[in-house]
Amino acid sequence: MCKPAQSLHDPNPQSSESFPVLLMDYGEGRASVKRRSFGRLHWHADLQFILVSMGSLELDCSGAHTALADGQGALLNAGVPHRIAPSVGCAYTCLLFPAKMLGFFPGSEMSSRCVEPYVGTVGEPCRILDGSEAWHQEALRELWKATSLLRSGDGPLQRYCACAAIAAAWGTYVANIDLPFRNPALALAEERMRAFASFIDEHYAEHVSLADIAAAASVSKAECGRVFRCVLQTTPYAYLTEVRISHATELLREGQLSVADVASETGSGGASHFSNAFRKATGMSPRAYVKQFANPLHGTPPTASLPPDQVATH
Repeated sequence: MCKPAQSLHDPNPQSSESFPVLLMDYGEGRASVKRRSFGRLHWHADLQFILVSMGSLELDCSGAHTALADGQGALLNAGVPHRIAPSVGCAYTCLLFPAKMLGFFPGSEMSSRCVEPYVGTVGEPCRILDGSEAWHQEALRELWKATSLLRSGDGPLQRYCACAAIAAAWGTYVANIDLPFRNPALALAEERMRAFASFIDEHYAEHVSLADIAAAASVSKAECGRVFRCVLQTTPYAYLTEVRISHATELLREGQLSVADVASETGSGGASHFSNAFRKATGMSPRAYVKQFANPLHGTPPTASLPPDQVATH
């Protein structure tokens, strides 16, 4: 059995409110709602719709790497590890909401027949809405309607109609797919990936070996590598390095630590090794990064992107 993996579970801050729908806009390199998981592998207890309004983004989800362009979207199921890498100039919107909202009231026939069979480990991990099927546009129109309503005000009528639009989009989804059955092997891989990702997020600043990562899910080193290839199409060490670089960019933007101190704080080795890894991931040196992005008005920091062929040796 996997150890509990909660550190990268990204809760919906609206979940305890009377209106549990979270609307988050991303643009110009920043999100309208601050999220600690932004740009990193994470998962939600809720369902999530992603809607791209400008540019493009790359979505890693359930073993697939997909590019979404302007006007396209995706549905992410509850508990599915995923990460979003927007391109420069990309703008997108996320709608995060609990599945129970779609059933209208507890114990309803709508919930038992049109929601529960499609949510969580029994449902499909992700559905791309790219226009390849006619119903995609119908669902996307309802979702854009919901976002427009939520931006127009926070009155009860706008919120009610937004929930109705989200439910209509969900109904379109359910009406046009076969009852999904999650591949048990994929569900197990995702469970283990959550354990690995949580362990790395908690210990990235330390010396971390492949055996340490594998132990987080009580599996062999070989199985650990297989899960990373299956879910993220990368290696454990490449992912560990990516997490370290991600945290390093945050520290560099704060502008309070030297490059050597940032390398030490993120477990990235000496300043020279860190600088080489940082340049490979972002296309610029740490000092150049500080000069350009330490001031938040200076633009959008580049997204770290690491090749998947690095071997887990640390």
